[in-house]
This record gives sequence, C-alpha cells and structure tokens, in this order.
Amino acid sequence: MKVLEKQIVSLSKYLENPPTKSIVFLRVDPEDLSIAIRDILVELADFSWLNKFDREFLKESFRVNAMKTCDALKEKFYDSEENPIISEAGEYIVSVCAKRGIVEELSYIDIPLSELLGRKKTGNPGFDFYVENGEDKMLACGEAKYLHNQNAYGSSLEQIHRFIDDDKHISDITMLSCLASDRSLQNMCDGKFGVCAAFSSTNISTDNLLKHIFTNSDFLQCLQYEFIILVAVNIYEN
Repeated sequence: MKVLEKQIVSLSKYLENPPTKSIVFLRVDPEDLSIAIRDILVELADFSWLNKFDREFLKESFRVNAMKTCDALKEKFYDSEENPIISEAGEYIVSVCAKRGIVEELSYIDIPLSELLGRKKTGNPGFDFYVENGEDKMLACGEAKYLHNQNAYGSSLEQIHRFIDDDKHISDITMLSCLASDRSLQNMCDGKFGVCAAFSSTNISTDNLLKHIFTNSDFLQCLQYEFIILVAVNIYEN
C-alpha cells in the first residue's frame, strides 16, 4: 500500500461561511490488488491485539471468533489461491487500507476490524472499523464502501449519518471496552467523537473529488462531529 496524498483541507476553499472543522484527507493506493488481498488476510490473522485482554476466557472467545472470520474471508475472496475475487474483497480492501493509512500517517491507535471482534456482516449491524486519537482521547467511527469503478463516498457518508442516528456507535461501546481508553469511550458516549468515510475511488482529481464531497448533504450533516477523516482508496478495475 502506498499513501499518495495527505492534507488538512480548508473548507473555505469550497464552501461559503464554513464551520471551523478539522478535515483530513488521505489518498492511498493498494497497488497490486492480488497482493493487497493476501496482505489483508495476513493482517487479519495477526492476533497480537488479544494481549490487551487480561482475562484468558475473553481472550480465547475473541480468538475463536477472529479465526472463524479469517477462514470465512479466505473462502470468500478466492475462487482459488491464484484467482482473487476483487468485488467480494473490495470493502475489506478499503477498510484495511484506510485504517492502515490513518494509523501510519496520523499516528492513531489501531483497533481491530469490527468483524474480527465477533460481529456478523449481515443486516449492517454497525461501523466497519474504529481508530483512536490517543492524544485527544477521541474515537473515529469508520465506514468503508466499495463500488465497482465508482467513487463511493456518497454511500459511506450516508451510512455514517444513518448509523449515528441509530446510535450504532453507542451500542458498540461494550465491544470496544477493552480496546479503547475509558476517556475516549466516555467522550463518544457524550457526543465527542469523529467520523471516517473510507471509499473506493477512480482516477478523478483530488480537487474535483473534494468539490463533490463537500456539497454532499450527508457530508454537511457530518460537520456536527468533532472531526472528519476522508480516505480515498484508488481501485481501478477493468
């Protein structure tokens, strides 16, 4: 994975009378998609995060759930070991690349993907991932969307807005209780948190991409949160 761009965006360039808000934009390239899928499975199989649990029965329960997820994803992503199914893996490519970019470029604290913690994907139960700003003690709720050869920011932003309206972030606090700081979790409960929209992107220029995003009605709704991280993941397919 390669980080192509990192910038703090001034909304005044795109909006009249914009609120003072931290908007961070990252653009990443997973490069070879076949290798990206293999890298994702390696990352998902890294269970070092289990060491954060101080009770063996919790550690074992999370380990069993995580292993089942990894096995299921491997079957889902490949017709065979040499034939990856990009459309099936697309959302995970976006999730993992976005989270990795935020952790490496912004020095956020990594938290395992929600599905590894035992959540099932059916029924859109909640956010795809979380990351923690250890300095400000705030979490970012991340939603990843993939659309074939499309800029999927609209789908990501709409789901973020809908999930927060449904208090999905609050219901996830029990799942996150051993993985994030108490202060960050309390802040989220008190309404102090950020959001991360991660999405597949075409080769559209960054300036045009941001112009479209900043006039999106769901993006404007997200301005009420403490900060916004946008991560465009370049996925070009034939």
